[in-house]
Amino acid sequence: MTMVTDLLHQIIGQPIAIQLLTAAINSQAIAPAYLFTGIAGIGKLTTAKLYAQMILSQNISNHPDVLMIEPTCQVKDELIPLSMIHQQQLILSNLPQIRVEQIRQINQFLVQSPLKANRKIVIIESAEYLNPAAANAFLKSLEEPYTATIILTCAVPDKLLSTLISRCHVIPFYPLGEHHINQLLTQLNNFNIPAHIRHLGQGSIGKTINIWNLLKQFPSELLNFQKKDRVTKIYETIQTLISFSLEQQLILADYWQYQAILAQDVHQIEKLEKVKSFLSKRGNPSLIWESFFFCFAGSL
Repeated sequence: MTMVTDLLHQIIGQPIAIQLLTAAINSQAIAPAYLFTGIAGIGKLTTAKLYAQMILSQNISNHPDVLMIEPTCQVKDELIPLSMIHQQQLILSNLPQIRVEQIRQINQFLVQSPLKANRKIVIIESAEYLNPAAANAFLKSLEEPYTATIILTCAVPDKLLSTLISRCHVIPFYPLGEHHINQLLTQLNNFNIPAHIRHLGQGSIGKTINIWNLLKQFPSELLNFQKKDRVTKIYETIQTLISFSLEQQLILADYWQYQAILAQDVHQIEKLEKVKSFLSKRGNPSLIWESFFFCFAGSL
């Protein structure tokens, strides 16, 4: 029990999840499938890995009875894991997906007997990226998990099939409070992140650090948005903007919108909300930013 308690103490700011998972371990009532829900960057994947370690009572690093699945993106002729996409700041032309081939890999893994433990573990990161064919194929895995426990993490459960959700024991995760964000940043030696960046993180430690790292890559004259400065050199600004990844453009729009909120500039707040919406829907970034800047040019 000591190992279980020690592992759970690593999870900060999620008392409900800790309570539910501890109760399952203590009562030996481990569900065949779990769905960890909540916004990105609040500890769902970390908790999934620690819970898997609790279940097996073994270190899961390179464990033959543990299978990790994450979305991939097609870059040229190669499928790149989403974690590598983020690390390398690659610019994507298509959305990440969890593919049918990965579900087949899960099914092949499940039918084999465990090698070192008394059960198998499958962890699926960001299950909202299951494409339709993969989601339907995955239902069979949930119906016949054999000796496995399957853990899915998901930031947008509305994108999952209701039949898939109904087969899982749902564990809710919640945005972190300011105290917990500060505590985690101190632990990670990122205590110098400004307060306004922490605000943009919206209770997500992962998002807070990601925003800080990405914003540091923008030139200072672009960060400090001034309508008159930007609209006098619209095309130069647009070319600079679209040289950054879609994720960075969305974060910059968030940052500008936060400045607009502080300035109580309702018009700019509304325009930037539309920019974020169109960018998220994979609209043409050049046209989206052109519309945004020319709107201000016409109002000056």
